[in-house]
Amino acid sequence: WLDVYAGVGGAYIFIDDVNVPGNLALEDVGSLEIDDEAGFMANIGVTFELRGSLGLNIDARYLGVEPDASISFIRGDFETERTIDFNPVLLSAGIAWRF
Repeated sequence: WLDVYAGVGGAYIFIDDVNVPGNLALEDVGSLEIDDEAGFMANIGVTFELRGSLGLNIDARYLGVEPDASISFIRGDFETERTIDFNPVLLSAGIAWRF
């Protein structure tokens, strides 16, 4: 069996915690902030039969969100802030069980 699908919907991206290894102050970073964001989502995928009711699923999702993100740099008396733009795309693969 072969199952191909596409879909659209909504998405809400939660950025609960940003963990950066080490001490940010040693890297001249004052802070890093990323806001939560809502937007649309579009996906396309396919599931291939492996054996009987077991299959392999491959899925790609585009998240139409642009969370506000900023990072501040501090070096001595000098301080500046930059914004970071990113558009998430998720690629996943997994095992599917058909019943």
